[in-house]
Amino acid sequence: MTRLNGHTLGSVFHRISYQEQCVRQLRCIPNWTPYRLASTIGGPIIDHRIPDGTGGPFATESEFNKHLVHQYVGEETKNFIAATHSRDHRSFFAHADLHPSNILIDRGRLSGIVDWECAGYYPEYWKFTKAMFGVWNITDKEKIWRNTFGDDYDEELKAEQRRMVSDFYAEGVETFIAFRTNEVKVKRPGTEGSGGISPHSTSHQPYEPSFDILTSIGCHFQQ
Repeated sequence: MTRLNGHTLGSVFHRISYQEQCVRQLRCIPNWTPYRLASTIGGPIIDHRIPDGTGGPFATESEFNKHLVHQYVGEETKNFIAATHSRDHRSFFAHADLHPSNILIDRGRLSGIVDWECAGYYPEYWKFTKAMFGVWNITDKEKIWRNTFGDDYDEELKAEQRRMVSDFYAEGVETFIAFRTNEVKVKRPGTEGSGGISPHSTSHQPYEPSFDILTSIGCHFQQ
């Protein structure tokens, strides 16, 4: 591991030009793996934005897209995402976790980029949507990424935002199903150390999480 001099981009954000806030040279790194979308060494991609945080490697973008969409996502959302993903995207190398805390600046110049565990070969829009992930509703920072990438990936960003909301619902459904099929045990106050209770417990006052709000939210997004 090498120590790099400099300050994080976030601490000097107001002092430097737009050109120094994004490193386009990353796209020039060639893909030496046998896969179209994979980690730097040709293994599974690691990214918290995809189901289970990992997947692949993928020979085609179509395989990647199928992995992105959770099985419990509603048909309307699936169709919306599928229409957006039907556009053929080039594959580029991406840091995949590029944000101000991972970019170091020394005396007004780029010093280095850290935290490469998510790096790999992704669809060309991934770097933009990932950068926007951490700056939604922060106008000045959104503007920087938009000035860098333009508006070429607005539809992909909309699909990403919609997929994230649907994933939240889908993960809740999985938990609900696991709970109802006795795959998950929950603890009731006073049962510490007992291993919890089954959702099918015959206790007169079973302790169960409330799923009615989650279900209503899910039904709303599934319409």
